[in-house]
Amino acid sequence: SAGGASYREGRDKTFTVTPDEGCIIFDVLVDGVSVGPVSEYEFEDIQKRHTIEAVFAKGDMANFKLTGEYAGYPDLDEGKWYGTEHEGVIRNATLLGIVEGDGTGFRPEDGIKLSEVVKMAAVVWNTYYGSPYSFDRTEGTHWYDTYVNFSFKYGVIKAGDFADFERNATRAEMAYIFARALPESELAATSTIIPPDVTETDEYAAEIRTLYAAGVLCGNDETGTFTGEREVTRAEAAAIITRMARPSVRIAE
Repeated sequence: SAGGASYREGRDKTFTVTPDEGCIIFDVLVDGVSVGPVSEYEFEDIQKRHTIEAVFAKGDMANFKLTGEYAGYPDLDEGKWYGTEHEGVIRNATLLGIVEGDGTGFRPEDGIKLSEVVKMAAVVWNTYYGSPYSFDRTEGTHWYDTYVNFSFKYGVIKAGDFADFERNATRAEMAYIFARALPESELAATSTIIPPDVTETDEYAAEIRTLYAAGVLCGNDETGTFTGEREVTRAEAAAIITRMARPSVRIAE
């Protein structure tokens, strides 16, 4: 919404941006130029008229839809746990528009890079809020810069969290990133599983436990062991992000 106000030449004036109920600040435009999702903006030494416009976005889990037709990947065994004969998590994550192959296959058992995890989280965040942002893979030096920059801008990750986005992600790092892709209100507790190998002082413990409670994570064995230091596979990441986007398939125990 745009706003107007009186001003006195040579003075400073601060505007506070308050989103509509249930919305977030997606962007603020000053004289038609984006200054990011700021909650406050100050005009200094005003000499002319300016415009300030706030763009809000409202989240909705109904924005996640399975669309298109699933052609499959040549390197998938659809009879395995991730295949269409069982959970179909790679199919679902593909139809949700969150994951993709590399042109030759999906490589389900390979480790997934931090850049790919950030991309998945950025797509989830953007989809939840109605897809107001258009990612541009020609932005920056690397294909993933558009997703990393977006994630910095909207708080999915913070500057300094990771130095190398081209290395494989650990399960703990994935949990940290994914947990920040949706608001806490969409990660309500449905499960009583507590990971026995995660203590309060562990890095990313809060995010890991949030995803366990929400039924997004369930561990690797009957006791719910997490093994956060282990690298996460592409198939595992597809399963977890699908549970993020589709509460109906989350684990309730």
